[in-house]
Amino acid sequence: MAWPTPQDYQEAMQNPCNALGNPELQTGRVEEDQLGLPRPISGGFASVYKVFCPSRTWAVRCFLKEFLDQQQRYAAISNQLAISKFPFATHFEFFQQGIRIRGNWYPIVKMEWVQGESLTRFVENNIHSPQKLLSVGLDVVEIARVLNRAGVAHGDLQHGNILVSNGKPKLIDYDGMYVPALRGWQTHEAGHPNYQLPRDDSDFGPGLDNFSVWVIYLSLRALSIRPTLWSQFQGGDDCLIFRRADFEEPARSAVLQELKRFPEPEIKQLTTAFESLLSLSPLKVPMIDPGLPKAAPPSKPTADWLYDHLPHPPPQPTGAAFNLANKLAQINQIPRPSDIYTIWHSPGVSPTPWPLLPHPPVSPAVPGILVSPPAFPTFEPPPAQFHPAVVPIDSLQYSIGVAALIFIALTPLSAGLGVVVGALGAGNPLAAAFVAGVGFFVGAVLFTTWWTVLEVKRRQEEKELNHEYQEERRLHKALQQEHVERCKKRLKEQQDQARRKYDELVAKWNGEILPYKQETARRREAFQGAKSRLQRAELQWKTVSDAAIQLFDRKKAELGRLKDDYDAVENQREAELKQMLAKARENQFHAHLRQHLVEHAVIDNIGPARRRALKSAGVLTAMEVSRDRIKQIQGFGDALADNIVKWRRDQVETSFIFKTAKAIAPHEMQAFESKYQHLRQLIQRRFDAVEQELTKISLDAATQLSQLTQQIKACMNQLGQAETDLTVIPRSL
Repeated sequence: MAWPTPQDYQEAMQNPCNALGNPELQTGRVEEDQLGLPRPISGGFASVYKVFCPSRTWAVRCFLKEFLDQQQRYAAISNQLAISKFPFATHFEFFQQGIRIRGNWYPIVKMEWVQGESLTRFVENNIHSPQKLLSVGLDVVEIARVLNRAGVAHGDLQHGNILVSNGKPKLIDYDGMYVPALRGWQTHEAGHPNYQLPRDDSDFGPGLDNFSVWVIYLSLRALSIRPTLWSQFQGGDDCLIFRRADFEEPARSAVLQELKRFPEPEIKQLTTAFESLLSLSPLKVPMIDPGLPKAAPPSKPTADWLYDHLPHPPPQPTGAAFNLANKLAQINQIPRPSDIYTIWHSPGVSPTPWPLLPHPPVSPAVPGILVSPPAFPTFEPPPAQFHPAVVPIDSLQYSIGVAALIFIALTPLSAGLGVVVGALGAGNPLAAAFVAGVGFFVGAVLFTTWWTVLEVKRRQEEKELNHEYQEERRLHKALQQEHVERCKKRLKEQQDQARRKYDELVAKWNGEILPYKQETARRREAFQGAKSRLQRAELQWKTVSDAAIQLFDRKKAELGRLKDDYDAVENQREAELKQMLAKARENQFHAHLRQHLVEHAVIDNIGPARRRALKSAGVLTAMEVSRDRIKQIQGFGDALADNIVKWRRDQVETSFIFKTAKAIAPHEMQAFESKYQHLRQLIQRRFDAVEQELTKISLDAATQLSQLTQQIKACMNQLGQAETDLTVIPRSL
């Protein structure tokens, strides 16, 4: 049965009511193109159709290839998503009987339609919005973290499977997803080449998305700083800025060389770390940890006068504190329990030779006379001298028998006739009929007796004639019985002799095979013991790793909170400093206004008399000048008020210069800086303590896990040796 083509799916989707098996989808309307045909979104594994249903809109995925384990895979993925309830995942349902084509059912996936734009379209539309690009990049990193903690991997993180909706990324297309229930399985999907290292079907496990996250975050971070990279490296052409060739030949990669020339140290460090990953296997790539603020820095300084006059804050500590990306990259070395650690068997393992003979003795064969005894010789009786004789029935006996049957038949007939006649009222005829019946009965008895006497006589004569024949038969039977008894006796003697010889051989073989049986039992016990020790070592490895990871993650989160606390202190310092400077500026500004007297000012239409009126009203300096206050003075209208306000604005205010050197007194500034320096030192000390704890946790876990790994290697070597030893054991043992 040929698998449907994209054209088959498009024809079937023209009539969803008859083609689709899900009742809700049957009521839906498929999105159409300009020609009125269903509009497919084709990919490497499926054709996707948008179906509008009364309750919601669905995406229907029709598979372009057949995989026998599709149903089991999607069942495992569905169970994991139901348990984890990831906010960035979409609801879906798998139907084995999803769509009918040419009378046959084929599977589909019904997935909630996500209204959003692909990652490349989002980047193209927001290429000059660095904050949005960086925010989505950090969200993708956080999504990968959440998946890693759950032991899950999407398997194909790329621009087509990441939709940005309301500024937040969501994941679609779960064909290649790995969940813990699929451990040991292989994948059918190699992922998008521009987001993956080369991998085969066995590269399927947790951490599979780590390299893709490096590609996405580094691309978005670089674009947030230099948007021209998008056009320079033809971003959006099935990639962000990287392509598979950049991973295969990094020395010739123009993208990597350009990123190394960035003046920003962060991009240089990320690029160098990224290059070091290209030689790893896909499952060995570590998770990226940007350790960056959630918003991009402004592209240019603010025009606010206060920003220009702010004194620069003291530099942040140059030690381990607040350099989370580099520091955690150095100490975050605790292996995840779901990570694959490679352990090789010892080379040159060969089976241990048998301790006695090169090969165990062959068990003796059971004699054929005991398994399938031979048939007895055929008995040949003496020639027969007599033959059976038969005396035929003569005509007299035959006639008498016929007469007896006639009389027997007439007896009930005459008796029945008498009953009928008597019932009709004829008395004498009844008696006559009765007498006739009795007569017939007596005749029947006489004839039957006569026939019986003749039959006895005939049989007696026949018996006398066959007497010699019967005697001869009894003699032949007795001879045959004697023949059988002789054969049985001879066979028993032969079988007893063969059994004695066989028992002797078996006893001898048991003595010779005993060392082999003991060696076989020892090797099987060694195999089971090595297997049990390996399982215990792996369980202990996972337990130690789990405990260390939980403790490490808690301390790591505490480091993040301390960094947030430090940032909060800096923000608080900046805000308080702004307030102090604003207050100082206000005081200097008011003093500047008070220095400009109205009586000495040159103001249009304001002569001595009006100056005296202003002085009498309390308007002595530019500080007291306001439009409403002047209009309340008698003789001052709108025009005069405007002239005085214009003088204050154009001559007095514009001549003000904020003197930052005199804004805050030295002792106040020293007390201010001392307060925040103390807060920084408190956070720094706690940060250093947590960093030491993190390092200790990592080192202790690395030491324990290293010992356990060596133990696991030894157990695996022992198991391999024991398994090899079992291969030379014959099946008979």
